[in-house]
Amino acid sequence: MSVNELPVSEISYENKDVIKLLRGQRISLNAISGKTIAIEYSDAFRRLDADIDGYVFRLMNNGKVRNDDDIIFFGNENQSGNDIRMDKDIVYIELKNVPQQIERLAVCYSVYGDALTNNFSLTKEPKIKVLSEGREKYRFDLTDLNGVKTIVALEIYRFKGEWKMNLVGSGYRDTLKSLCEGYGVNVV
Repeated sequence: MSVNELPVSEISYENKDVIKLLRGQRISLNAISGKTIAIEYSDAFRRLDADIDGYVFRLMNNGKVRNDDDIIFFGNENQSGNDIRMDKDIVYIELKNVPQQIERLAVCYSVYGDALTNNFSLTKEPKIKVLSEGREKYRFDLTDLNGVKTIVALEIYRFKGEWKMNLVGSGYRDTLKSLCEGYGVNVV
């Protein structure tokens, strides 16, 4: 199944075997690396003026993008390759299709708007859900985000031939521009 074949309507949240993960935890994705992985941001409440956008950065071993096509976001869902697709609050990743020169994927979220008051304090109980085959496998509660405008939720990276996931959950009080420039994206 490719990243383009799993519709949002087929996602199930009734899995009682969801593993709750903590900031800083690293886990192997071997059991699901051959399948489509969906990563979803959600929250229990969001003020109407809080618009949250997802971003994925394809990074080389130096922590930088190859070019601006290595940032995927809503409206620029898949500039090159068939490894990542965006669908509203959900990122679909097909790890077997990630180009060999890409060592890490940084999954990030930002509260839209230039005002620094537009930040994650406008939400309640933000969380990341990791799904495979339409079922939730892992959940990561995002905490301590008051005043944070942009977060690196998690990173998926290659380590000794296998894919692993690092739960980051920390961010920037600055605008998205700081994050992009840190990853080598030219922002004008």
